[in-house]
Amino acid sequence: GSLHSDESVALELHNCNVNWESRNSLLEGLRGKLVIDQDKAQGSPIFGTFNGNDVRVTGSRHWMGDLDLVVLGKSVSTAEVEDLIDMSIGFKADGDLSGTLVAVGDTLVYEGLFTGQLEDYLVTDLDCKAIVGPDDVVIPRLEGMVNGASFVGEGYFDISHGDSVYFVLEGDVQDVDVAKGLVPGEDDMPATHGRGRMKIEHTDLPLWTRVTGVLNDGFIETVPFDTCYVDIEAYDQEVDFNLVEIYYKDLHAVVSGHSDPQLIFTGSLSAASEDMSTLPEEWEWPDLDGRFTGQGQLNGPLDDLEFSGWVSLYNYWIGQLGTGRMEALLTISDALGDPVVSADVAGRDLVVGGVPLGDFHFDGMASSEFAQIDSFYTGYGDTAVYFTMRGAFSD
Repeated sequence: GSLHSDESVALELHNCNVNWESRNSLLEGLRGKLVIDQDKAQGSPIFGTFNGNDVRVTGSRHWMGDLDLVVLGKSVSTAEVEDLIDMSIGFKADGDLSGTLVAVGDTLVYEGLFTGQLEDYLVTDLDCKAIVGPDDVVIPRLEGMVNGASFVGEGYFDISHGDSVYFVLEGDVQDVDVAKGLVPGEDDMPATHGRGRMKIEHTDLPLWTRVTGVLNDGFIETVPFDTCYVDIEAYDQEVDFNLVEIYYKDLHAVVSGHSDPQLIFTGSLSAASEDMSTLPEEWEWPDLDGRFTGQGQLNGPLDDLEFSGWVSLYNYWIGQLGTGRMEALLTISDALGDPVVSADVAGRDLVVGGVPLGDFHFDGMASSEFAQIDSFYTGYGDTAVYFTMRGAFSD
């Protein structure tokens, strides 16, 4: 390059290389103009590579440490930036950035776009402002994609404990899927979709994540919802489902439980509906009328979850068969997939094809495709009926 000097030194850089070993920084192929005086060094602009990745920098660094830079960089990590500017940032990030870096005293402010890895999350086109102090990072504005979900909100990082970083992100979300790494380290979370507001809390040491919030107009696995409240904690390859509460039309359901390192879920379910005709069409059950309430235990992996419990049905009708009330002990296999129900049922006020048959008891099985009764008894007055049957459902 070339050198000019009066009260300052002006360098015209042409393919200049700098190996700054004390800062673990290798600058290569530098092109542009660098002016150095007694107060600062200023580039306008400087192009090149930083540790092998393309960068473009415009702005100044004062000898007292203050920065005022416009930066465009590819695959830049916070660790590399810490080394270069000799200032702690305190959290992990690695990716492409385009924005401004302003440092005054012990405070650094980044404002712009970032795409890459932020702690354990993959973010895309994240437009944010981050104020980095000695002990914390305040993010008053955060807008972009986080693990495939649209996110608009804010964040906070506590970096006062060395390697153990605590952070919280909170905001409005759309197209959120808990199964897409929203709980870091957990690969068998339920698939979800919806929009709403969520809060993510996370620590590195110990590894812990908590996701809380409310979603609207979506689904969790095979269950659609109008509103869904979630409170999930994960730590050391285990997950606590503190609360998953769903409202869909007249259906209300609450799930809680624990998933162990072998991905076996153990928990409880309670559910009720005032109008069974409004149960989700996605379940492809035959037309039902009446209301129900029930509860029981859940056990197994998500792809073969089993329910064991009881349900009470009132004014229940399926086709030409109805009952005033019945109580059922149930086992439902593959509850989130293609459920098959085994039941031991007792009830009263049975009506079949308009004929009243009174009290009854039966045990059998049913799915979306068939119903089977292994034994059936009903008695009305001096009439008793016993039978077994199997039938298939059709549209």
